[in-house]
Amino acid sequence: AVGTDTDAGGVHLLQHKVQRGPDDSSMLQVKKKQDWVWGKRAPKHSALIIIDMQNDFINGSLTVTGGDTIIPTINSLAHLEGWDLVIYTMDYHPNTHLSFAANSPFNKTPFEFVNVSYDTQGRVCGQEYVEMYQQSANPNCTEGDIETTFSQQLWPVHCVQDTWGQKFDDRILEGMPQGAAVVKKGHSTIADSYGAFENNLVFLSGADLDGNALEIASESSQNRLLQVAGVKTVYVTGLALDYCVKYTSLQALDLGFDTVLVEDATKPVSPSGGEEALEILKEAGVHFVEASEVPKFR
Repeated sequence: AVGTDTDAGGVHLLQHKVQRGPDDSSMLQVKKKQDWVWGKRAPKHSALIIIDMQNDFINGSLTVTGGDTIIPTINSLAHLEGWDLVIYTMDYHPNTHLSFAANSPFNKTPFEFVNVSYDTQGRVCGQEYVEMYQQSANPNCTEGDIETTFSQQLWPVHCVQDTWGQKFDDRILEGMPQGAAVVKKGHSTIADSYGAFENNLVFLSGADLDGNALEIASESSQNRLLQVAGVKTVYVTGLALDYCVKYTSLQALDLGFDTVLVEDATKPVSPSGGEEALEILKEAGVHFVEASEVPKFR
């Protein structure tokens, strides 16, 4: 059974009570394959962030090759004693989400790019967007109205709110520790959100926001959750390395957290994208470890 307490910012604190008997297969799998976890503790002042282990990324409309193979490792990390916080993020898109190629007014196909502009109120610019996004679109943006412009990749429909694809993989749910937090991202219709701290509109615009202004604009309370928990270091895992894992790690660094990527607990959309992400993260100052090294790191 799962009970939830929900705050107003889309963050759910889960009390996940799984009845485990002596023959529980998921725990036997963890014990058999991940012996290093038993009797070990997480590093002090640290949080584990598990990115987007959802059905559509595991075995759905946007499958990441090998994504299911990291589930035992992630569950083992989640069961280390001593984390100040364990966070599971999820894409939580409305079916009208701007990042879906099916919603593009320009007849684009998945994985193509479009340039999107936003005005000073955060509305998407262009007459083409008015029919779908109504008052969230500005049909008459002038050059002076535009706050930021960037290239948005378009995707197959995925992780639509309250669908099977949006749900966590059952094996992830079985391994979720009591007291974990769930942070939903990408729930605005007109802005995508690769990183779990800030949506793309905030992060890619380079907006100089902090405090309450950042909390409001970013769509996420993850930074505040970590601050309240006294976290200094975050360990990042999940899917996909070259998108949401990369952006979450870069945002964590920007916000002042020591950031550690658990290399054997993530997979990329493409091998080349994964290699590029590792180079970017290394240059930015992210540390790399294997899962078995986490209890000894720092």
